Amino acid sequence: LVGDLRRMHEEFDIQCTAKPDGAHDDMGIVDSSLAMAKLASYDESVWVEEHFRQDRFWVHGQTQSIVLLWKSQFFQQRLVLPRWQEWEPLVRPVLQLACKRWGYAYDDIDVWKAAIVRLPAGKTIKQHWDQQALLAFAHRVHWVISPEGSTITTIGRDKFTKERLPHGTVFEFNNIMTHWVKNLGTTDRVHAILDIVPKKMRGYEDKFVETLQN
Repeated sequence: LVGDLRRMHEEFDIQCTAKPDGAHDDMGIVDSSLAMAKLASYDESVWVEEHFRQDRFWVHGQTQSIVLLWKSQFFQQRLVLPRWQEWEPLVRPVLQLACKRWGYAYDDIDVWKAAIVRLPAGKTIKQHWDQQALLAFAHRVHWVISPEGSTITTIGRDKFTKERLPHGTVFEFNNIMTHWVKNLGTTDRVHAILDIVPKKMRGYEDKFVETLQN
């Protein structure tokens, strides 16, 4: 791991991103109505066509994901899935807002992972913290696409409900703190999750894939 971090710094001038001082950093609001409309155009089969994330991380076993981008290791290609093309324009304002917050140039950043994640009514994301180095390295940004309803998100000692996370909220999430989510309501909760680093890795071209299952 130390060698990987040194190589990231020396070869690519990329260092581990700073996490928020507390549980989260509220960046503002991006209208999610177009994203909600896009989701409404899908049938239920879209939510179960790609189950790699749920299978790989047991704490997310009760979620459903539309995976758009995926990177498993520092020195592997980013995998681009088919639905990224239709979602990239929808998440672009979120990325631009984050860049403004951090002082990054939009054209310089890289998004290592992107997914639309649904937590169905009555389901939970188990208590955990993100131990994998790749997950801790990037900025972890959430975009609250749907109303939170009766969902309770706990990060460290802070609890977040719909009053603190109105839909459209964009926030950086301190994913190295212990966290879990409970959807106690009767409606599903949907977030976009984006892992962002300030620079692209030269020499690692995108690989376009149909699925992560292989």
